Amino acid sequence: MTCNLPRSKHELYSTWRTMIRRCHNPAAHNYPRYGGRGIHVCPAWRDSFDQFLAEIPPRPSPEYSLERVDNNRGYEPGNVRWATPREQARNTRTNHYLTALGQTRLLEEWVEITGIPKSTLFNRIRRGWDDEAVITTPVRPKAPDNSVVPAGANQLAAEHGLTPETVAARIRRGWDLTRAITQPAARRQP
Repeated sequence: MTCNLPRSKHELYSTWRTMIRRCHNPAAHNYPRYGGRGIHVCPAWRDSFDQFLAEIPPRPSPEYSLERVDNNRGYEPGNVRWATPREQARNTRTNHYLTALGQTRLLEEWVEITGIPKSTLFNRIRRGWDDEAVITTPVRPKAPDNSVVPAGANQLAAEHGLTPETVAARIRRGWDLTRAITQPAARRQP
């Protein structure tokens, strides 16, 4: 497709200029994430806006922006597509993939499938859990005040000379509620 408008008036001109700037201008603020890691615009597209327009698929709507299919390759024929912001968020080099239940998916997809909060999955990964356990271990229900200590347990803890924080820490370590409340606190040596 040839551009019949002045270049600067075409809806994709700024897309083309920005793509070139971030890949080839070391002064561009996002150059380190593109040109600085070897991502370039193919010479045919870099040298000709008309060639760029001729080789990219039509833009479905203004909400779509250009993305690279393989984030380790440059802007070139066969490696670009139009994507929504949500699709682009799932196509970054910082995404975390997990393999569980015979499927490899993005962490964000597992959040949608399991209903487990993203922060919970991240914490499990950070603690060194294997992928299968990260995805398949149910989340412990929390009390209405967002603590791990069920309602009424704080009073029982106080009756046994324990603080709510001690009981909560024990439950987080995997103790059952009865043991967490009834086992006396260890006395610290002076």
